[in-house]
Amino acid sequence: MTADAVGVELSVLASASALVALLIAGWGEDVAVDTGAIACFGATADTSGTVWVALGWPDNKLQLFCSTDRGRTWRSPAWFPLDSCARQTEVLVGNGDSNYVFVFYLSAANSGDLWLIALDPESLTWRRTPVCVGPDTIDDFSVAIDRDTNYYLYCLYANEQRAGLTGHFARSRDYGRTWDATQDWWNCWDPHVAHTSGSTVHVAWRDAEQGRRIYYTWNRHYGAPARWGPLYVIGPGPGRSFDPVVVQSDTLPEWLSTVWVFYSVGRRDASMTDIEFACSTDGGWSWQTGLSFGSTFADEWRPDAQVSRTGSAVDVCYYYGGKGPDEPTAVYWRCGSSFDPAFFSAPVKVSDQRCEPFAAGCGPRIVQLPGAEPHSPGLLFSRFGPNGVWFESPLGGTPAPDTGAAIACLPSPCRAGSAVRLVGAGATAGLAAIFDASGRRVRVVRGGLWDGRDEQGRVVPAGAYLVRCGPGRGRILVF
Repeated sequence: MTADAVGVELSVLASASALVALLIAGWGEDVAVDTGAIACFGATADTSGTVWVALGWPDNKLQLFCSTDRGRTWRSPAWFPLDSCARQTEVLVGNGDSNYVFVFYLSAANSGDLWLIALDPESLTWRRTPVCVGPDTIDDFSVAIDRDTNYYLYCLYANEQRAGLTGHFARSRDYGRTWDATQDWWNCWDPHVAHTSGSTVHVAWRDAEQGRRIYYTWNRHYGAPARWGPLYVIGPGPGRSFDPVVVQSDTLPEWLSTVWVFYSVGRRDASMTDIEFACSTDGGWSWQTGLSFGSTFADEWRPDAQVSRTGSAVDVCYYYGGKGPDEPTAVYWRCGSSFDPAFFSAPVKVSDQRCEPFAAGCGPRIVQLPGAEPHSPGLLFSRFGPNGVWFESPLGGTPAPDTGAAIACLPSPCRAGSAVRLVGAGATAGLAAIFDASGRRVRVVRGGLWDGRDEQGRVVPAGAYLVRCGPGRGRILVF
């Protein structure tokens, strides 16, 4: 080996050490949003890069937190007095002609009153309006925001103590000040509403009659009445099915976009729980169902999912472990792509202490970090108690460097074992090191070409891989 080659090799090794240090510093050390006994929380991120968290306290208070540095530090710009304890809260953020932060919360008053707080984050002025307040019971709700020019808010709420007419769907066309007449929703438990692009609203829910089926439908007219598509049963199983989450890849035309529905399945009536999912590559017209992550006998439950800012990829988090009083419960993360929607990366453990497995309003949440490299989401969860809200990112959540030192990895995403070209930042001419999500070096390649294998010639498993060549950095998603 020549002196120049030795120098390059040493530079790569030094870069590898620096990258491992970055990964260790970037995740594995939870950042506290706030601590103390909580009742519920919700989270989202806006297009400017701010992460918003609404936290419900047992003392009838709702507090809003935000981070402008991708979860490293947090501050509280506002808090709101409530008439009773909040049991569930969700956060949405507008853009375009409105910069409101919308905080929905389910109050314990009247067996479940649903309210909306709209906050102007610049002036810190806010207004509170009712979504559904009255004698009927509300046990669960889901909301979504339409970032198209019409800018609607969508809400589906349900009474989970009966079958039949259990839910109602509502939408607002004036930033939550008023709501259209509600649309009846039958046999609805565990509702979930999503909107990603175009005019399509996606809805998934659990069948209230038997509790063993997951239903799905769509509306391609901004949630207008009498415009709903066919009713699909996408999650039949031998045991109970619950907690569905629906997302759509942000690609057009929307009727050819990929749609995923993730949900928990109880084996032997929930004595053991697994995550299953269904996917559609034609906007929800046809489905591949009964898919799983191929995990072991450890429990998996309560998923959350978000489409990445790139539009064609999806990130999923969920609980993993046991639900007993002394069993560990951790948050795991996986990523997938609309290019191959039935396959997901290997799991990455996110939390470093036991998480809260029981409180429904404290389940793990995933947010996309604008400006971050692909597949660097942020995750929020509560420690066992439930104790506070904590933030973590499986790959650090650091933004892509704007120094011209980025390495383009083509193609990415790619199939396992496929060849990947590394372009830019000296990767073509020199040595480049490739690392897995844990920071372990997988391969050193020359000439800007990686064959998708490790140093022993084995095809690497699915997952997110990082590339480093001197100051240059890149990322490859393998399926």
